Amino acid sequence: MALARCNNHPVKMQTKYQYHHADAKVLVGYPEVKVVICGRKGCLRPSDLIWLNTYEAADYAKGQRVFSTRVTDKSGGYAPTGAKVEVQ
Repeated sequence: MALARCNNHPVKMQTKYQYHHADAKVLVGYPEVKVVICGRKGCLRPSDLIWLNTYEAADYAKGQRVFSTRVTDKSGGYAPTGAKVEVQ
């Protein structure tokens, strides 16, 4: 699942999780349109980049530009649903 992050919260390259996020893409319309919020718990800043995992990066190379991401609510907890985002 893609991750939305602001400049203050970059993605960690080494994680305990199976999927590593190593390819960052810019949202369509950024910087004029700032509609996606950073996915870090407690952060409400606009997201600068969408980080793709290795499988999503392969899909991007094949032409896919819309990905799903996990989102947080205003309290900083994870929302029950995610968001679809389009990248350049």
